[in-house]
Amino acid sequence: PSFFFVLALNPLIPRLRNSAWAAAFLDSANVSAVALMAAVTLRLGATALTSWQSWLIGGAAIGLRLRAQVSPSLLIIGSALVGWALYQVEVGLLGLA
Repeated sequence: PSFFFVLALNPLIPRLRNSAWAAAFLDSANVSAVALMAAVTLRLGATALTSWQSWLIGGAAIGLRLRAQVSPSLLIIGSALVGWALYQVEVGLLGLA
């Protein structure tokens, strides 16, 4: 539903920006959205990054995204495969442990 609101209200944004109070509201909404995303990212990270393996995968994914501009879809697939392989090694199903 939020995408429909954005689609419907997008033509009105330039007119709203002309109003001082509406522009201030839009600016504060943007800041609030960024702060909310940062808070959720920290909570998700605290929950998901519980081992050295997850830190390694997460760090490599961030590095590849920032340095090499690797597609997020490929990062998700690659991270899942590396996580699966590390798990298999950990439980000894690949015969490597």
